[in-house]
Amino acid sequence: MGKGAQDPEIIEWLGQQGGVWVHADNSARRQHRQGMLTARISTLLVRRPQGRMSAVDQLRAIIYVLEDYLAVLQASRGPVHYQVSLHGQQGRQRVRLERLPSP
Repeated sequence: MGKGAQDPEIIEWLGQQGGVWVHADNSARRQHRQGMLTARISTLLVRRPQGRMSAVDQLRAIIYVLEDYLAVLQASRGPVHYQVSLHGQQGRQRVRLERLPSP
């Protein structure tokens, strides 16, 4: 898969590889619902406050919840959908991992 691959192509590929779609696109669940269900992929949505969060902060949030998310994936019998989000004031933020309903 090359640079500039579109979401449906990524979703299909992840389904073939048994991968997880980690993304920060709030509309993706709605827009690509059928493809995600067909490919049977798990997802991790990075919820960005007001649609803004630096790439470094997104990566920090993912790293913070990664072990918990991996445990959920290993225990699941099918696709799971979670979101990671930051809460609180700058410098005192907490990271939260929450289950989302199936798309």
